[in-house]
Amino acid sequence: CRLGWNTKHWHQTRTRGFDVSLSGPHVWKKRILVILGIGIDSVEIHRFNNWHSYSTKKLKKVFTQHEIDYCLSCKAKSAERFAVRFAAKEAFYKALCSFIPKTKISFFSMCKQASIRNTYSAPTLITDKSISENLPTKTKMHLSLTHSKTTATATIIVEAIK
Repeated sequence: CRLGWNTKHWHQTRTRGFDVSLSGPHVWKKRILVILGIGIDSVEIHRFNNWHSYSTKKLKKVFTQHEIDYCLSCKAKSAERFAVRFAAKEAFYKALCSFIPKTKISFFSMCKQASIRNTYSAPTLITDKSISENLPTKTKMHLSLTHSKTTATATIIVEAIK
């Protein structure tokens, strides 16, 4: 290896305690992780250029007050912040509908009950009790947010720990 890493040793340390097979559930610390749903969404940021001028009442149809405050805290970045949070909620809705296909929750209803927050400098999706009731008791969500100058993208993986 060019960098002096022993690739076999690196692979062993990175996969210790994991079942690294490409199919089937993955094992972590003698627990089984099952992927319930995956969601991804991309939006064009220019669609959100004027959202900083919308009323709080209109913004609350999609975002929580905490998200609105965060997005409006920097007017120059408000479009990309609104866009990536909208993409995250859309991605979560897609993941939710993939493992609960007969869900009766509407997108806007789900938006009011889910919030994206930065915890320990990583984005986290926090859900209200009404959404949590539809999820298995031990559910873990992995959220990734990114944007370029023109596009905001969010990916979410919802796992159940058994």
